[in-house]
Amino acid sequence: MSILYKILFIDKLYKRKMPAAIAMDIFFGWFAAFFLATIISSFRFSGRLLAIQIVYLTFVIFILYLVRHLANYFAIRSVLRKRKYIVDVSIHKSLFFKTTTNDMLKINDKTDFIKSEKDYSLYDVRFDFYRKSKNGDFKSREEYHTVIEYKLRRTLPHLIFDSKTAKGRQYKWVFLKSQQLSLEGNFDKYYDLYSPMFYQIDTLSFITPDVMQTMIELSDYDLEIKDDRLIILAPLVPNNKIDEFVAKTDKLFKELNFNLRAYKDTRIESGKENIADFGRTLLINPVKNIVTAILMFIGLIMVILGMVFIRIFDEYIITLLLFLTIGTYRNIRTTVNIYKNNKSKISNYKKLYT
Repeated sequence: MSILYKILFIDKLYKRKMPAAIAMDIFFGWFAAFFLATIISSFRFSGRLLAIQIVYLTFVIFILYLVRHLANYFAIRSVLRKRKYIVDVSIHKSLFFKTTTNDMLKINDKTDFIKSEKDYSLYDVRFDFYRKSKNGDFKSREEYHTVIEYKLRRTLPHLIFDSKTAKGRQYKWVFLKSQQLSLEGNFDKYYDLYSPMFYQIDTLSFITPDVMQTMIELSDYDLEIKDDRLIILAPLVPNNKIDEFVAKTDKLFKELNFNLRAYKDTRIESGKENIADFGRTLLINPVKNIVTAILMFIGLIMVILGMVFIRIFDEYIITLLLFLTIGTYRNIRTTVNIYKNNKSKISNYKKLYT
C-alpha cells in the first residue's frame, strides 16, 4: 500500500480535499477545457484536431486528479478511523496555538490527544478551509498534522527549523531572511534555520553537532522551539508508526534538554530561566504583503484603464474596483506596520543591550 501511495504522491498525508470541492474543481476545469476546445475547433482542420487532443488530454488529467485526491481522502479517513484518542482532554494542555504554523493557517479547528506523558503530549490537529458559493460556505479541504510537543527545562529563543523536504520550505517568506543562520557540515542541506537577530551565539551554544545530527534524522518534519516547548510537526502519522515517531523525537528532546543545563541569557537578570523579550519572537517578513499589494495595484490600474477606454461601468466592475482599492491599501498599511514594528524592536534592543 505504501508503494501505491508513493506512486500517487500521497505518502505524506497533510491535506485532503472534500468530495464536493473535488467535483466542483472537475466541473469548472472541464467547462474551461470544453470552452477552449470549442473556440479552437472553429479554425481549420488542424484546429479541430487540436481541439480533440485537448479534450482527450483534459479527460486523462481529470481522471488522474480524481484518483489521486480520492485515494488521499480515503487514506486519511483510514488513519483517523483507526486512531484511538484520549476521551477526557480537560487535563491536557497544548501550546500549539503559539506556533508559527497555527498563525499561518489561522486557528486549528480541532485538537485530539493521542498520548499525554510527563515530558510530552502527542496529538493530531486539524484545520478546516471553506469556499464561498451561491448557497453559502462549504468545507473544501482539511489539513492535518501529527504534533509532538515536549516541555524543555527552560525558556529559549524562538527558533524555526524549516525542513526542505517536509512541505517545501513553507516559512521561506514568513520571517526576515537576515535571521537565517547557517550551521556547519551539511545541516543547511536539510533545514533553513531562523534564529532571532543577536541570538546566533546563544543558538549555537545548545544546537550542538550531536543535536544537529539527530535533527537531520528528523528532516522530514518541521521543528519549532517556542518559549519552553520543542514542537515537532509531522504529516498525519499512521497508527503503526506512532511508537517509532515518539522514539525518534524523544532522542532529540533528551539531547537538547541536556544541553540547556548551562545556558543562560546574560542580557537579563533572570537569564537562567527566561530570555529577553526580543528573543521570544522572530521578526516577520513583510515581503508577502508587498507582493500582494503590487499585484492588486496592477489589477486596479487595469480595471481603471478598462473603465476609461472600454467604458464599462456596471455594478460588478465597481465592486471589483472597491475590492482592489481596499485590498491595496490594507496590504500597504500592513507592510508599513510590520516594517515599523521590526525597526522599533531592533532599536529598543540596541538601546538596552549594546
